Amino acid sequence: MRESTTRRMKTVDTKTDPGLSWAREWVPATNEWGWMSAWHLTHIAKGALILLATPSVAILNMGNWKPSRLVLGLVAVLASILLVGVSSASAMPEWSGGTAIDQPFLAKSLSCPSSSFCVAAAEGVSPAIYNSGAWTFRPGSSEHVSCTSSSFCIGVAGNDASVFNGTTWSAPVQVTASTGLPRLDAVSCASESFCIAIDEHANAYKFNGATWTAAANVAGGEFEFQYAVSCVSETFCAATDYGATSVYNGTTWTQHNILSSGELDAITCLSESFCVAAGTAEVRFNGATWSVPAEIDGAENITGIACESVTTCVAVDRRGDALTSSGATWSAPTNVDPFKSRVDFSGYEEPRFTAASCTSAECRAVDNQGRVFTFSGGTWTGPAVLGGQLLSVSCPTGLFCAATDNTGRVLTFDGSSWTAPTQIDSAAQINGITCLSASFCVALDGSGNYTTYNGASWSVPSSSGLGGAGRAISCVSDTFCMGAGLNGVAKYNGSSWTAPTPVPADGVSCASESFCVSVGANEAAVFNGTTWSSPTQLVKNPTGPVEFESVSCPSTHLCVAVDYDGRAMTFNGSSWSEPTPVETSLESVSCPSTTFCEAASEGGVVVSYNGSSWTTQLQLMIGGVTHVSCASFEFCMAVMEGSAFIYGTPGSHGEEARKIEEEAAAKKRAEEEAAAHTGGDGEAIITATTSHVVTPAEPVPVLGQRQTVKPVSGTVLARLRGSSGFVPLSAVKSLPDGSEVDATSGRVIITVATSTGTVSAEAYGGRFVIEQEHTGSDETRFVLSLPLTGCPRVALPHGSAAAVASSKHRPKSRHLWVSEKGGSWGTNGRYVSTSVEGTHWLTLDECDKSEVKVVSGKVKVHDLVHNKIRTLTAGESYVATRR
Repeated sequence: MRESTTRRMKTVDTKTDPGLSWAREWVPATNEWGWMSAWHLTHIAKGALILLATPSVAILNMGNWKPSRLVLGLVAVLASILLVGVSSASAMPEWSGGTAIDQPFLAKSLSCPSSSFCVAAAEGVSPAIYNSGAWTFRPGSSEHVSCTSSSFCIGVAGNDASVFNGTTWSAPVQVTASTGLPRLDAVSCASESFCIAIDEHANAYKFNGATWTAAANVAGGEFEFQYAVSCVSETFCAATDYGATSVYNGTTWTQHNILSSGELDAITCLSESFCVAAGTAEVRFNGATWSVPAEIDGAENITGIACESVTTCVAVDRRGDALTSSGATWSAPTNVDPFKSRVDFSGYEEPRFTAASCTSAECRAVDNQGRVFTFSGGTWTGPAVLGGQLLSVSCPTGLFCAATDNTGRVLTFDGSSWTAPTQIDSAAQINGITCLSASFCVALDGSGNYTTYNGASWSVPSSSGLGGAGRAISCVSDTFCMGAGLNGVAKYNGSSWTAPTPVPADGVSCASESFCVSVGANEAAVFNGTTWSSPTQLVKNPTGPVEFESVSCPSTHLCVAVDYDGRAMTFNGSSWSEPTPVETSLESVSCPSTTFCEAASEGGVVVSYNGSSWTTQLQLMIGGVTHVSCASFEFCMAVMEGSAFIYGTPGSHGEEARKIEEEAAAKKRAEEEAAAHTGGDGEAIITATTSHVVTPAEPVPVLGQRQTVKPVSGTVLARLRGSSGFVPLSAVKSLPDGSEVDATSGRVIITVATSTGTVSAEAYGGRFVIEQEHTGSDETRFVLSLPLTGCPRVALPHGSAAAVASSKHRPKSRHLWVSEKGGSWGTNGRYVSTSVEGTHWLTLDECDKSEVKVVSGKVKVHDLVHNKIRTLTAGESYVATRR
């Protein structure tokens, strides 16, 4: 057996040539080397030019050929200038866990028992508490909240409730009978000893100051997945669903059908003889009857309503407007949000109000961006900002970063910690930022304004001329920047902006004052120091939309652009490469050198480029990375939602590495130009790029929390739990439990975790909510959710799927096919539920009946109306009808 030996490569004094620290690396040596992978060779000879032959290899090291035996029959040639400046004595940097620095506050509820005390609640974060002029956060978990004083609040989230005593929130207590659906959707307290919470299925739960008990169904057995409730005493509460109201007299609930179409989303009561409910229309209760519905806000939905008195109320809508009433007369909708009129929200969720609350002296309203506005003396003021979603980050070194969010705030990083968010722009979100040092940054906001940082303070935002949406900016000096916006790309000289040039302008990057590249949609343009080229099409003959949103140019010889479909393309200064599939939904790319790039996806995955191939580094978390910035190959920062993730060690090598890379890149360019494609003896050097290597990271299902999804054919859409709209399933790889899938025109494979592994099922032909038990059976249920039209409001059995449409254009029947080979699965229809293992079956719903048909295997059918169970085999069917 041949023994292997080692020999040390020639060492170089890094003080005189710091870009060659790789030369201290060890490489294996044998008399003859067989075939080896390019990945293996990457780790044994960084910085060397390697020719692969069979059966031997020749290595060009420090300019001298040292062949073991060069075979004339050359089979493959690999020329790769590999990463310089990396010490072999240390491991490659890694991504750290996320640090919450600017938590998004997607407010759902607001309760103000007095002018000096309010609580705002949002999904996934601690409630925000306003007390004597300042907002703070107290650890807790609430999505909907009701307070009677500064020392008593009830908050509900999911299946649980917590009590706030003026200082802390209690541990959550389960209120609903089971976990998962239905979840608590509203709460109202008349006193510390009387609260009512209502779940998505219209079940009401009563709190007596110590314990929770279940009360009657608010809607007489029907449930519509949308409720609000207001209580003024133990003997009077009023609640809303889609088009109906229900009144509680201390014992029973009485339902009143108000709207034949439309919704009632919000309600407030001052007494047993005065309530106002609103949504697509407004109705009032006088203690005996409800008024005729009146339209007060056009086609918009009122999402929050509150009253100072019976003569003064405010209403806020999903468009971000507010209305005020004087008696029964409402004002026209008024924009009270400066973001509304000054930001292009293409690709972002528009600000919309979600809740309102009034005292006898003033009112407050909160929106889905976590901003609170105050109405007092007939005037709206604000906003106070409770949280934000990070949009952009720039790190010139490992000792300084600046990040911006969607509420006009900025945070800075000093190598060890982040500052608190500082408001620098009250009118718009800040979409792009670039920093050359800790004393120079330029940021662009969503209305096309710019602001600069001098190391101590930010300037007042001023117009850049880019139009209604500043998107990206790149600077090579404090007197040369390129900004991209709605009207194109414009140059900044340190004091003023040129007129925009109408070229693709979603992303821009400059390597020098005479070389910039901009991208947008399926086009790119190049700046030569004087003019911009005509746009060039990037993806030839695309089969669908193409959205290149980010580009990074570390040199005039390399730019890397990424698009939302997960493709990457490179530009060598004269032509673009073919697109390479890398990772779905790429949002941002940063290249500090020609041999190191990091790109981040909406799915939270980071991928790395070494100058020739892409590899997946890590899934940072479930959720979208909005931006990534790398100071060097040893330090990067990525931001997503409210968290920051660090690659490498801040401050330890960042500045030194940046200098080394700049010197190495300059040296490499000079060598390339001098070589002019010839070797030292004048003979041509044969080169070939390495093949693209992609190892995508697959999300993993989590029992009772998250399922993975994969479209099979057709069009499949998904609505993530807590969101309001559907998105293509291609944009997500996993869904939180309780999310909705629309496979009416496609097929999808759902994979879930169990206590013993994972199982999958294929569903098609229907729309459904995924719900998995996380204790006991691990059963996954598909609850039919396509709204039906024309169905009468009737009492439905517990466990039914009973969505009824408010639109007259919805279908009168719905169905879902499911096929699986193992695990525990089931469906919920209007009058039936099923449980199966290893079968193929259909569940069909109409207003008056539900039907189950079995193609193969066995299905256990539970007739929810007659409370009986029947087992079906292949070819059999069962129909359950309404009484």
